[in-house]
Amino acid sequence: MRALAGRSALVLFSTLLVLVCLEIALRFLTPPPPPPDDSLRTYTEYDAELGWRGRPDARGTYRAHDFLIDVALNHGGWRDDEPAAPPPRGAASASPSATAAAAPTPKTVALIGDSFAWGFGVQRGDMFADRVEALLPGVRVQNYGVCGYGTDQELQTP
Repeated sequence: MRALAGRSALVLFSTLLVLVCLEIALRFLTPPPPPPDDSLRTYTEYDAELGWRGRPDARGTYRAHDFLIDVALNHGGWRDDEPAAPPPRGAASASPSATAAAAPTPKTVALIGDSFAWGFGVQRGDMFADRVEALLPGVRVQNYGVCGYGTDQELQTP
């Protein structure tokens, strides 16, 4: 029994010694791991209710290990054009000739979601909202996607 315990201890010690030597060799002989991807925190800020939200007017180039995209957020912190301004109050009571001369307000669809809606990894024009908008003439698709949002955050999005 004593011989078996001695052999088991020797095997365990030998295994640990080999693993430690292998770890040291790998740390010295292999290149260091790549730096972490650029952080989406560049384009987000703390929000007490949602955790984070888009940083208004953030601009830059988001670099990751497999893509490079330009990011431009609007005044609301969304990766989209500025939302269309609602008609001024009392516009319904304007004269019929003034109303007919004004350009028709396009129908608007609000798109909420996570990184897929935000356009993670793709340039503007290739984003889901842009593609849907191109397929629906006369319809404005307003993108309210934020990377990492879950259903609970999407539900609370203002």
